[in-house]
Amino acid sequence: LRSAARPEKRPWRIFDAGTGTAQIPIELLQCGIAAEVVAADLAQEMLDVARRNLDAAGLAGAVRLVLRDCKYLPDDSASYDAVMSN
Repeated sequence: LRSAARPEKRPWRIFDAGTGTAQIPIELLQCGIAAEVVAADLAQEMLDVARRNLDAAGLAGAVRLVLRDCKYLPDDSASYDAVMSN
């Protein structure tokens, strides 16, 4: 996912399904990837931990956390450049 791999100058739009503690989006952004990340989880408790981890990493505004069952996504199928899940 290096920026040089894409002809557009806009950041990647990435969806993280089942983000849990948001460690993967944090690692991705700390590697210097220009991305707008939406991270979803069905457990509010996990999103609370994810928010604390993002705050600690200095990335509070870089990831949008959403409470969502990822089996039912309301977003348009072409909304993201990449979808990830661990």
